[in-house]
Amino acid sequence: MNKSLSNKEVSILKGEDSNDTDWMHNEEYDEGSVYVNLNENSEAFTMYNGSKIWKAIYEENCFNRGKEAWCKEEQMLYKLVSGVQANINMHISHFYSHKGSDRQFINLDVYYQRVAGFEERLKNMHMAYSFVLRAINWEFENLSKYTFIGLNEEETNKTLALMKEFLSKSVKHCEEPFKEKNFFHSLTEQEFIQDVKPHFYNITKILDCVPCEKCRLHGKLQFTGLSAAFKIMFGHVQPYTLTWNEIVGLINLMIKLSNSLSWYSKIIEEEGSNNFVKDIVRYVCSGIILIGAIILWWTLNRE
Repeated sequence: MNKSLSNKEVSILKGEDSNDTDWMHNEEYDEGSVYVNLNENSEAFTMYNGSKIWKAIYEENCFNRGKEAWCKEEQMLYKLVSGVQANINMHISHFYSHKGSDRQFINLDVYYQRVAGFEERLKNMHMAYSFVLRAINWEFENLSKYTFIGLNEEETNKTLALMKEFLSKSVKHCEEPFKEKNFFHSLTEQEFIQDVKPHFYNITKILDCVPCEKCRLHGKLQFTGLSAAFKIMFGHVQPYTLTWNEIVGLINLMIKLSNSLSWYSKIIEEEGSNNFVKDIVRYVCSGIILIGAIILWWTLNRE
């Protein structure tokens, strides 16, 4: 993993709010912390097998019991976690590489094995996207006025301008992508928060045990974004403030989910085109066989 950052970049990061939250288990702020540039450490296939980690996440948070035993609120948390897992696997399949090779390519076999083969995961990824987008729209005013600190004044102004452009598009095209009130039946929103927090905190604690640095980085980054979305969505029940890391996680999660859904749409479109070509070839072959059979029948009967 690339750990190179300038002294000025590190000083900016250390100057940001780094308070722990009751949603996340954070170990980033001890003396041994290492800051990295996300642009130099993009999410991709690392050869690390995270199946045991995901198994622990689901089993230790009661996601392995029969779904008929869940209340609707618990299903919501499960679907969001599942959606993030699908999102991670989409990126792994899209930025795949063979052992020892720097050349990345789209591995459709991994995509079909880990994502497309599970219709529920695709639906949950769409739900996660809607949930995070709804949260960002709710946070429109605060994010529009947030004080971003760049390496210089030009970079700072550019960041704020890009954020405002992004927010205006999200509100304009998807004002209410997720109706949160539909998910509260057996629990009140306050009870839901009290019930969800321990599970979510435990998930982030499990992620700290991942030995693969890049995997741990992007796993924690996405769940940091999800925790920020939870804080925003239930801010009317429990007051909150977002840290710098939470804002970075929130925007990164939105970008990753958007990319995943865009890739999914393209794959579906290509599959439709390929199926159309296959149908044409099949019809042509059937026609050739039929014509051959007619010619053979006519020849035999003429004799």
